[in-house]
Amino acid sequence: MRGVGCRNIFDTGQRYIEVSGPHLVEEASAVHIAFWAAGGPQDPTLELSPHDEALLRRAIDVATRSVANGNLPFGALLADPDGNVLLEAENSDITGKSTLNHAETNLMRLAVSNLTAEQIATATLYTSCEPCAMCSGSMYWGGLNRMVYGMSEHHLLKITGAHHLNPTMRGVGCRNVLHSGQRRIEVSGPHLIEEASQIHHHYW
Repeated sequence: MRGVGCRNIFDTGQRYIEVSGPHLVEEASAVHIAFWAAGGPQDPTLELSPHDEALLRRAIDVATRSVANGNLPFGALLADPDGNVLLEAENSDITGKSTLNHAETNLMRLAVSNLTAEQIATATLYTSCEPCAMCSGSMYWGGLNRMVYGMSEHHLLKITGAHHLNPTMRGVGCRNVLHSGQRRIEVSGPHLIEEASQIHHHYW
């Protein structure tokens, strides 16, 4: 509740309660920054099914292929409700000479050019790493309704640090972007963190 701190409440009572704070602000806030950057509370009903797990592993394989092709370690794919892969996309920032060529944005460009709106709406996007704000926006505007991701952006930032090729926006997780829209997009992640992060430990 904005503007209603504990002192506002305690000071209205008929007896005095001593209040001391705030203290150790940086230490106390660090865990909250990490928690909300990772997307906040996770929905326990959104556990990975074997079907989702296999497709997420394939997206991680696409990220590995992206590195082999001279780009950054990110990969994504789109699958229909039966698990058939409709499209795959790698990151192409380096070979395409554009920092806008993230795997998920590349994938959504392909999707809107090659699939029907219904195919996109009923598909699930699987991505090796949590999408950035730009990629999350492309999913929203492209008509996607479900997304599953591997490693969180917060975890990625811990690996890369302040790297010029990964200027991660602190505290802006994909849920913050996708859940601010006028329609709900189901988000499940992070998952398979060790597997998804392995290539990043080698790359950065």
